[in-house]
Amino acid sequence: MNNPRRVAPQERGPRISDFASRLLPQHDRERWAEEWAAEWQDMGNESFTARLAFRARLLLRTGPALAWTLRLHKRREKA
Repeated sequence: MNNPRRVAPQERGPRISDFASRLLPQHDRERWAEEWAAEWQDMGNESFTARLAFRARLLLRTGPALAWTLRLHKRREKA
């Protein structure tokens, strides 16, 4: 039986990049989701460990850090 919630491994990267981009300010989301999805595509034949590290880094470090930086930059522009 196929589980309808199950996603092929090659499709997880774009889903994760979309999720991580939701941490960002709205006007920056599309750009960064596209950037991260392209980076995922470039990983192509990388090992499972490398792809897992990319996803973990994106969700736990890169996404939150970029969100904070973009919001801080926006505040400084307004001041």
